[in-house]
Amino acid sequence: MPWDAPLQRDLLWLLLGIVFATAIAFVLRGQASLFYYLVAAEGWLTFRQPSRRIGWVVCVVAISLLVNLFYRNLSEAMLWLLPGLPVYLLLAVAAELVVHREDRRVQVERLLSELRLAHRRLEDYTAQAEALAVSDERTRVAREIHDTLGHTMTALDLQLELLVQLPDSQNEARKAAVAQARALAREGLVELRRAVQALQPGVLETFSLPEAIEDLLARFQERTRAKVIWQVDGQAVRLPPPIGIPLYRATQEALTNITRHAAASQVGVVLCFAPEAVTLTVEDDGRGGEPNAGFGLRGLRERAEALGGEFHAGPRHEGGFRLEMRLPR
Repeated sequence: MPWDAPLQRDLLWLLLGIVFATAIAFVLRGQASLFYYLVAAEGWLTFRQPSRRIGWVVCVVAISLLVNLFYRNLSEAMLWLLPGLPVYLLLAVAAELVVHREDRRVQVERLLSELRLAHRRLEDYTAQAEALAVSDERTRVAREIHDTLGHTMTALDLQLELLVQLPDSQNEARKAAVAQARALAREGLVELRRAVQALQPGVLETFSLPEAIEDLLARFQERTRAKVIWQVDGQAVRLPPPIGIPLYRATQEALTNITRHAAASQVGVVLCFAPEAVTLTVEDDGRGGEPNAGFGLRGLRERAEALGGEFHAGPRHEGGFRLEMRLPR
């Protein structure tokens, strides 16, 4: 029994008092040997350390032998004591089983408590990781807005400045400057719209990843009139934000690049759910392009590698462009 708990100490002293009171009663009735059995059992249960328990029992046996020597000779004392030794051993074994069971119960309770604490900490760490992933994604998109939209707005400002400086007599040059400014403004609106969509994590909070991608493809097809082949392989499951957001962003980036550069007539998108990973593949039959060119593709590669995944983007041998992102689950 633990000696640091006041209540358990009180119960221990009460138990000891009952044992010795019972032992005195046995002595008065001429059954002194039972006194030693009770004391031996109580000593075994009282002390946790095996060496103390064994020492207690040896002490009781020795005392019982000495007490009997006062009333009998050595041979009679041994004859009186030897029949009781099996009882001592039986009591010791029974007491050891009780102590062992109590020790195991305490260990199990301690392990369960540690597991509950570890589980709570793991849940906290998971929530923090998800929040950091969303925050990092927003920071990256904000940086991309600065790099892409900022460049477009700067070029637009230069075109407008040129338009102001051109004399009225240079009508063709003024028309060209206006046309270029309008093209830059449209490009800026596309960049702004794409950035705003990327900054809306509510899409994946409301819809699953396949549903969100399907919505992107529907709007893409409506704008471009390109043929879209959409396929989901495997058992679709809801993915955590650190996995779902990069795949959604990769789809956005691929469709934006196709719209701006590829002039594709057909686009194929496959989302594959495997036990060990989720893979997104986007292919088109357009003009192709440089592998991993642009801020967006480089950012997607960095995100995939940070998650222990893979990212490939480049022209296909048969023409067009292929983007693939594979993230572990």
